[in-house]
Amino acid sequence: MRQLRKPAVRAVLASLAATVLLLAGAPTPAHAGRLGDIVEEVNKDGRREKFQVRSDGSIWHTWQITNGGYYWDTGQLDGHANSGIGVIHNKDGRIEIFVRADGGDLVHRSQKEINGWTGWSDWVSLGGSLMPGTAIWADRTSNNLLTVRVTGTDGYDHRKTQTGENCCWPGVWS
Repeated sequence: MRQLRKPAVRAVLASLAATVLLLAGAPTPAHAGRLGDIVEEVNKDGRREKFQVRSDGSIWHTWQITNGGYYWDTGQLDGHANSGIGVIHNKDGRIEIFVRADGGDLVHRSQKEINGWTGWSDWVSLGGSLMPGTAIWADRTSNNLLTVRVTGTDGYDHRKTQTGENCCWPGVWS
Protein backbone atom coordinates (compact mmCIF):
# COMPACT_ATOMS: atom_id res chain seq x y z
CA MET A 1 0.00 0.00 0.00
CA ARG A 2 1.26 3.45 -0.93
CA GLN A 3 1.91 5.92 1.91
CA LEU A 4 0.20 9.31 1.74
CA ARG A 5 2.40 12.35 2.05
CA LYS A 6 1.59 14.87 4.77
CA PRO A 7 0.31 17.52 2.29
CA ALA A 8 -2.04 14.94 0.77
CA VAL A 9 -3.36 14.01 4.22
CA ARG A 10 -3.85 17.70 5.04
CA ALA A 11 -5.78 18.20 1.77
CA VAL A 12 -8.06 15.25 2.53
CA LEU A 13 -8.67 16.50 6.09
CA ALA A 14 -9.36 20.05 4.85
CA SER A 15 -11.84 18.73 2.31
CA LEU A 16 -13.57 16.65 4.97
CA ALA A 17 -13.73 19.65 7.35
CA ALA A 18 -15.24 21.83 4.61
CA THR A 19 -17.90 19.18 3.94
CA VAL A 20 -18.77 18.93 7.64
CA LEU A 21 -19.11 22.74 7.90
CA LEU A 22 -21.34 22.85 4.82
CA LEU A 23 -23.58 20.10 6.18
CA ALA A 24 -23.72 21.84 9.56
CA GLY A 25 -25.33 24.90 7.96
CA ALA A 26 -22.29 27.13 7.68
CA PRO A 27 -22.53 30.00 5.19
CA THR A 28 -21.94 28.99 1.59
CA PRO A 29 -18.42 29.85 0.38
CA ALA A 30 -17.50 31.85 -2.72
CA HIS A 31 -20.24 34.47 -2.32
CA ALA A 32 -22.87 32.25 -3.91
CA GLY A 33 -25.83 30.22 -2.97
CA ARG A 34 -28.73 28.16 -4.18
CA LEU A 35 -32.28 28.66 -2.98
CA GLY A 36 -32.30 28.34 0.82
CA ASP A 37 -28.52 28.65 1.30
CA ILE A 38 -27.23 31.24 3.76
CA VAL A 39 -24.57 33.44 2.15
CA GLU A 40 -22.33 35.68 4.24
CA GLU A 41 -20.31 38.81 3.52
CA VAL A 42 -18.21 41.06 5.75
CA ASN A 43 -18.60 44.85 5.90
CA LYS A 44 -15.51 47.05 5.65
CA ASP A 45 -15.70 47.55 9.45
CA GLY A 46 -15.58 43.78 10.03
CA ARG A 47 -19.26 43.21 10.86
CA ARG A 48 -20.78 40.14 9.24
CA GLU A 49 -24.06 40.12 7.32
CA LYS A 50 -25.95 37.02 6.21
CA PHE A 51 -28.50 36.70 3.40
CA GLN A 52 -30.94 34.00 2.36
CA VAL A 53 -33.69 33.49 -0.20
CA ARG A 54 -36.27 31.22 1.43
CA SER A 55 -38.47 28.68 -0.36
CA ASP A 56 -41.34 31.21 -0.57
CA GLY A 57 -39.08 33.67 -2.45
CA SER A 58 -38.68 36.09 0.46
CA ILE A 59 -35.23 37.63 0.90
CA TRP A 60 -33.93 37.69 4.49
CA HIS A 61 -31.00 39.50 6.01
CA THR A 62 -29.35 39.41 9.43
CA TRP A 63 -26.42 41.49 10.66
CA GLN A 64 -24.08 42.20 13.53
CA ILE A 65 -24.19 45.53 15.37
CA THR A 66 -20.54 45.27 16.43
CA ASN A 67 -17.58 43.46 14.96
CA GLY A 68 -17.49 40.04 16.61
CA GLY A 69 -20.79 40.67 18.40
CA TYR A 70 -23.97 38.67 18.32
CA TYR A 71 -26.26 38.90 15.34
CA TRP A 72 -28.57 41.74 16.27
CA ASP A 73 -31.55 41.53 14.05
CA THR A 74 -33.15 39.76 11.16
CA GLY A 75 -35.29 41.54 8.62
CA GLN A 76 -36.93 40.87 5.32
CA LEU A 77 -35.65 42.89 2.38
CA ASP A 78 -38.30 43.94 -0.10
CA GLY A 79 -38.46 42.06 -3.35
CA HIS A 80 -39.07 38.47 -4.38
CA ALA A 81 -36.65 35.97 -5.86
CA ASN A 82 -36.73 32.49 -7.29
CA SER A 83 -33.05 31.61 -7.11
CA GLY A 84 -30.23 31.59 -4.66
CA ILE A 85 -28.43 34.80 -3.80
CA GLY A 86 -25.01 36.12 -4.73
CA VAL A 87 -23.38 38.48 -2.24
CA ILE A 88 -20.08 40.39 -2.46
CA HIS A 89 -18.71 43.79 -1.51
CA ASN A 90 -17.60 46.46 -3.94
CA LYS A 91 -14.05 47.82 -3.79
CA ASP A 92 -15.33 50.70 -1.61
CA GLY A 93 -16.82 48.20 0.86
CA ARG A 94 -20.56 48.46 0.05
CA ILE A 95 -22.21 45.03 -0.07
CA GLU A 96 -24.03 44.17 -3.28
CA ILE A 97 -26.60 41.36 -3.65
CA PHE A 98 -27.89 39.56 -6.76
CA VAL A 99 -31.00 37.37 -7.29
CA ARG A 100 -33.18 36.06 -10.12
CA ALA A 101 -36.39 38.11 -10.24
CA ASP A 102 -39.82 36.69 -11.07
CA GLY A 103 -39.40 37.82 -14.69
CA GLY A 104 -36.31 35.61 -15.06
CA ASP A 105 -33.79 38.46 -15.20
CA LEU A 106 -30.93 39.12 -12.78
CA VAL A 107 -31.53 42.02 -10.40
CA HIS A 108 -29.16 43.61 -7.90
CA ARG A 109 -29.01 46.23 -5.18
CA SER A 110 -26.30 47.57 -2.87
CA GLN A 111 -25.87 49.29 0.44
CA LYS A 112 -26.33 53.04 0.11
CA GLU A 113 -23.17 53.71 2.12
CA ILE A 114 -20.11 51.83 3.30
CA ASN A 115 -21.01 49.56 6.26
CA GLY A 116 -24.68 49.93 5.36
CA TRP A 117 -26.34 51.91 8.12
CA THR A 118 -28.66 53.91 5.83
CA GLY A 119 -30.37 51.15 3.89
CA TRP A 120 -30.28 49.72 0.40
CA SER A 121 -30.60 51.05 -3.13
CA ASP A 122 -33.58 50.07 -5.26
CA TRP A 123 -33.50 46.80 -7.21
CA VAL A 124 -32.05 47.29 -10.71
CA SER A 125 -32.21 44.74 -13.53
CA LEU A 126 -29.04 43.50 -15.22
CA GLY A 127 -31.16 41.68 -17.81
CA GLY A 128 -30.67 38.13 -18.94
CA SER A 129 -32.88 35.08 -18.97
CA LEU A 130 -31.80 32.90 -16.04
CA MET A 131 -32.59 29.27 -15.33
CA PRO A 132 -35.14 29.01 -12.48
CA GLY A 133 -33.43 28.16 -9.18
CA THR A 134 -29.96 28.93 -10.55
CA ALA A 135 -27.11 29.69 -8.19
CA ILE A 136 -25.82 33.24 -8.50
CA TRP A 137 -22.00 33.35 -8.32
CA ALA A 138 -20.44 36.71 -7.44
CA ASP A 139 -16.69 37.19 -7.54
CA ARG A 140 -14.02 39.80 -8.16
CA THR A 141 -11.66 40.13 -11.13
CA SER A 142 -7.91 40.70 -10.71
CA ASN A 143 -8.48 44.46 -11.14
CA ASN A 144 -11.19 44.59 -8.40
CA LEU A 145 -14.28 44.72 -10.62
CA LEU A 146 -17.27 42.63 -9.58
CA THR A 147 -18.33 39.83 -11.86
CA VAL A 148 -21.47 37.73 -11.63
CA ARG A 149 -22.04 34.31 -13.21
CA VAL A 150 -25.37 32.57 -13.79
CA THR A 151 -26.87 29.72 -15.80
CA GLY A 152 -29.14 30.94 -18.59
CA THR A 153 -32.32 29.27 -19.81
CA ASP A 154 -30.17 28.04 -22.72
CA GLY A 155 -28.24 25.89 -20.20
CA TYR A 156 -24.97 27.80 -20.64
CA ASP A 157 -23.00 29.81 -18.09
CA HIS A 158 -23.17 33.55 -18.64
CA ARG A 159 -21.10 36.30 -17.05
CA LYS A 160 -21.36 40.04 -16.56
CA THR A 161 -18.54 42.23 -15.17
CA GLN A 162 -18.63 45.81 -13.92
CA THR A 163 -17.17 48.36 -16.34
CA GLY A 164 -15.83 50.55 -13.50
CA GLU A 165 -14.96 50.21 -9.84
CA ASN A 166 -18.03 50.35 -7.56
CA CYS A 167 -20.43 50.95 -10.44
CA CYS A 168 -21.67 50.44 -13.90
CA TRP A 169 -22.67 47.21 -15.59
CA PRO A 170 -22.60 46.55 -19.35
CA GLY A 171 -25.80 45.83 -21.25
CA VAL A 172 -24.47 42.62 -22.80
CA TRP A 173 -23.81 39.24 -21.16
CA SER A 174 -20.76 37.19 -22.16
